[in-house]
Amino acid sequence: MIGRDDHARVCDAIRDAERSVSGEFVCVLARRASSYSFYPLAWAAIVALVVPWILVVLTPWSVQDILLAQLASFLAALVLLSWPPIRGRVVPRRVQRAAAHRAAAEQFLVRGLAQTPHRRGILLYVALDEHYARVLADYGAESIVPAEHWREAVKLLTDHSADGRHADGFVAALRHCVATLKIALPVDAQGDKVLPDKFYVID
Repeated sequence: MIGRDDHARVCDAIRDAERSVSGEFVCVLARRASSYSFYPLAWAAIVALVVPWILVVLTPWSVQDILLAQLASFLAALVLLSWPPIRGRVVPRRVQRAAAHRAAAEQFLVRGLAQTPHRRGILLYVALDEHYARVLADYGAESIVPAEHWREAVKLLTDHSADGRHADGFVAALRHCVATLKIALPVDAQGDKVLPDKFYVID
């Protein structure tokens, strides 16, 4: 999803951001927010239920042949619908957004952003298959800037990711956060950093 040089560039941008403001930043790039394994299985089951009725009406096949065709249609549909480019089309958009929203919240907790001094952890999260980006800030940072600030950071992430420039999106969003927060959260307002300056890529 991202090259070594781009990965290092995002890590450098995280370190630069944390030298400028008293918040802690974590960036996460995920291939997808969920496997959505239920949906290919459900659609394949529907196909397998419909196929025998069509064969009964249109063919003189025996019961054994129809049952074999039913099994084959189920397996073929399951394999086809599990292929990532097609799987995304059988999962409702609202389900994808809910899964990505939930995954971002989980990453916020898993990466320790809810345990930073003065509650100033900030997560930048992108899920590629869902075309989803989110910036989650703990209340120590979220409450001191207008909501438009976070929406602009999200727009930078989504616009760059749409062009395949994932690292550029994270770097631009981090710089935007710094430009807004550096006056409200001067770097000496917080003590020691507690989180590593890491860019997590989940394939």
